[in-house]
Amino acid sequence: MNATERPQTIQIFLPTGDPNGIRQAEITTRSVRVFDVPRSELNLFTETPESTQPGLYFLLSEENGDGEPEVYIGESDSLGDRLGNHDRKRTWDRVVAAVSTSSSWTKVHVQYMERQAIALAKAAGARQLGNAAAGYSSHVRAPLVADCEEYLETIRVLVSTLGFSFMEVPASREETADAQTLRISGTEAEAAGAYSAAGMTVFADSQAVPVRNPEKYPQIAARQGRLLAAGVLRAEGGLYVFVKDHAFQTPSGASDVIIGRNANGWTHWKSMDGRTLDEIYR
Repeated sequence: MNATERPQTIQIFLPTGDPNGIRQAEITTRSVRVFDVPRSELNLFTETPESTQPGLYFLLSEENGDGEPEVYIGESDSLGDRLGNHDRKRTWDRVVAAVSTSSSWTKVHVQYMERQAIALAKAAGARQLGNAAAGYSSHVRAPLVADCEEYLETIRVLVSTLGFSFMEVPASREETADAQTLRISGTEAEAAGAYSAAGMTVFADSQAVPVRNPEKYPQIAARQGRLLAAGVLRAEGGLYVFVKDHAFQTPSGASDVIIGRNANGWTHWKSMDGRTLDEIYR
């Protein structure tokens, strides 16, 4: 049993009493607190003592110019001030922010965690990453690295508990049993993947059909273009091929890219015995 599988008590507090407003989460035995703040209530968060602390934050947008959800990861030694700047300069819908309940984090802590969180988000791939750089890099002593890794694991668990999977790295083809592997076949493309809490993961070597009618499906064409530019897809023999595993937020988001048009992933993804994803999970 690994650290993420053992039983844990997580406390979620609603400061305003509104389940759609600010949410505050923490594991009762650890010194990390995570806030989920809608943009409309940022002013309420900046009035809290925690907003003056160093922290790690995630700006979440439901979609950007090509219809993809985005996460931007950052750090600051004064969360409230930094988020106030982002409120004027960036497009986002909510922020998830992590602080130390013991006020023990320093600039070195949050810079190290920012870099590691960016790497996790890249590996997960469920949201487009808004960061152009990998984060600040410096020599960090081994005891502090150990502390930061534990803090970041707690942050990942709390963020996932609040409903955001952008740091959940999905299982690879090698880690997925044949019985759990799903396929799209019978079209121009053949693809394999797996469905989990992290979304729909398409395995490396799967194929995708380039959008034949970009005027009709501009968002899908733009999404394929972004994946080509990011090195997730490559052109090969009139098709696209997945160079590496890639997680989509939804089964239909994956099938749209694979088939090259609007496609219901709940019926197109099927198990080896022919059952649709809808039949298996719904």
